[in-house]
Amino acid sequence: MGDLTPWLIGIGVAVFLVAIIVTTALQRGRQSGSAEKAAAELAATEVREAAAKAKAAANEAETAAKGAENAAKLAQDAAARMLERIGDHAVAQSVVDQAKQAQGAAAIAQATNAIEQIVDTQIKEGGKATQAMLDARSEARAAEQAAREAEAHAAKAEAQAAEAAKMAERASQVVRELALAPAQTQTAAQQAKQAAQETALSVAKQAAQEATRSAEAAKQSAKRIEVAASDARRAAESQRVLEDAQSAEKAAEAAEAEAQDTERAARQAGAAAETAEMQQP
Repeated sequence: MGDLTPWLIGIGVAVFLVAIIVTTALQRGRQSGSAEKAAAELAATEVREAAAKAKAAANEAETAAKGAENAAKLAQDAAARMLERIGDHAVAQSVVDQAKQAQGAAAIAQATNAIEQIVDTQIKEGGKATQAMLDARSEARAAEQAAREAEAHAAKAEAQAAEAAKMAERASQVVRELALAPAQTQTAAQQAKQAAQETALSVAKQAAQEATRSAEAAKQSAKRIEVAASDARRAAESQRVLEDAQSAEKAAEAAEAEAQDTERAARQAGAAAETAEMQQP
């Protein structure tokens, strides 16, 4: 019996050590599992936040694009009115020119009353022509101001759309990292949701990039409106004013269409980002 005691003690110590090792391993396993779970939850939170930021930025871009569209429409209307005033100027100036010719013929015939009437017509129509030119320049100033506003709105839309694309890319990157994480066990449903989320984020990024390009084009068109309207305001000859007004109107049409494209793409980006935000595996 005395000989067995050391053996029994040794076996007891061994069992105790094994129990300690097993317990430690289990604790480490639980800690590792908890750490992985915490990391996954943190990454999921980052995805949600990035997607939410992408959606918010896309919404801001959409609003700014709408402002650019409205301002471009104002510039287009002002350019149209400018063309009308230049038309009025041309008509009045034509009447003045015809009256001058009639005055010369009447002077040869020495028809005093006729000459007086013709001179009165010249004064009246000349005043109309002058006022029409002043009105045209006033409309040019309005178009110029609207163009500056359109440019500012388009610049904001461009910046917000670029931010939306950046946030969508960040969220997509985190989703890809989650899929590649070691010891990351997912159900088929979770994998499907993750794939849908990454697809939505890709759509959001592409739409935001399209909105960025359209906003940049709208900004450039707004600059062309401003230049043309400024030239029209300074031009001395009616023909030059007419040409500048036509250029401003054409640029305004382009800016309005490009702002509409920006608005549409930004809306698409926001919707896709919202879908990604909700598709949490």
